[in-house]
Amino acid sequence: MGLPRFDDLDRLNSFAVRARLADRVRAERLKLNTSQASFALWCGVSLRTYKRFELNECDSLEVFLKIVAGLGRLAGLEGLFPAQPLRPSPQTVSEAMNRLKFEHVTAERLKRKRASPRS
Repeated sequence: MGLPRFDDLDRLNSFAVRARLADRVRAERLKLNTSQASFALWCGVSLRTYKRFELNECDSLEVFLKIVAGLGRLAGLEGLFPAQPLRPSPQTVSEAMNRLKFEHVTAERLKRKRASPRS
């Protein structure tokens, strides 16, 4: 059995996603060959809270982040929200034409709005 995967997440609800996260954390802890008590202490959470996390009964973002930090994986969160340009480049000619048309129409509306007398 391999690690629980996340490639079908679009079909999963939040409970299922949390369960996958708990399974992955448990698998990582077992790879480190450490007990729940030792790992909880390392992460700075109580043993009871950590056990609840592994049982998918804890939905605290703070606890999750402490566990991620304990695994030394905080830098991996960058992959969730990679830096991107605000307006990504068009991928096709039709996308480029649509963007130009949109920008032209928007500019024209802005000109008309500025030129119209205020009431």
